[in-house]
Amino acid sequence: MSAQSKYYNTGGGELYFSKLTNGALEAEVAFGQTENVTFSSEIETLKHDNTEGAVTVEDLSILKKVTGTLAIDTVEISPDMLTRAFLGSDNSTAVIANAIAGTASLGFVTATLLDTAYVIGVKHLDVATIVVKDATDTTTYTLDDDYSLSTVNNVTSITFITGGSGGIVATDVIHVTADNVAYNDILIEAFIDAKLEGQLRFVSKPANGVAYTYTFHKVSLLASGDFALKSAEEFTTVSFEGDMLSSELITGEGESKLFKIEGSEVT
Repeated sequence: MSAQSKYYNTGGGELYFSKLTNGALEAEVAFGQTENVTFSSEIETLKHDNTEGAVTVEDLSILKKVTGTLAIDTVEISPDMLTRAFLGSDNSTAVIANAIAGTASLGFVTATLLDTAYVIGVKHLDVATIVVKDATDTTTYTLDDDYSLSTVNNVTSITFITGGSGGIVATDVIHVTADNVAYNDILIEAFIDAKLEGQLRFVSKPANGVAYTYTFHKVSLLASGDFALKSAEEFTTVSFEGDMLSSELITGEGESKLFKIEGSEVT
């Protein structure tokens, strides 16, 4: 009986990307949650036929061109992924926690009507820190007695309740203060760049077989296919197609400018 082969390969893996900017690779980051990563290659050769004999036979074959293409499907619609997909510029802004603590800018709300929700004009409030007082900050009102709060899509609204013990009446001016949680304001400007180039590294994690790492030194990526803004039946996905290119960063003797495969096995 022959020994079982060690080389059956099945399972998933993780994809990493390093963007090429001004001739240098940026720090490597996880590409995102990918469903499929495939690579296909095509070899073009020049052939010569020997016609000196009675029968024409091929006597020379020269490698002329090697091309490779990659396809990637991801279900992770992160800001980084959208920026890559649409060749964009990410101008997102990070806002630290408690950036509005103690400021009057959170503001004064006029209780024009009772039992009506009013939006508090600051995003991502830490609801537990909200304090509601009268205009002179003399009286502090009670949650669920004098007022109620609701939050939808990170926007909080306040409703002043008729008959509360604090005695809020229509047209009273109310002072609301709170802290905010840390958040990012996301802004992506689409199609600012003409191309997306960089290094792709796929680390396989097979259930069986050798765990290989494939490093494509330089690829050019573009989003391909439809991007569903709304899908009731499945997760939204972004598909990328890429060309394998020769990397000018690989200069060592005997090193491939296209890609390499690494792994280890116990013999």
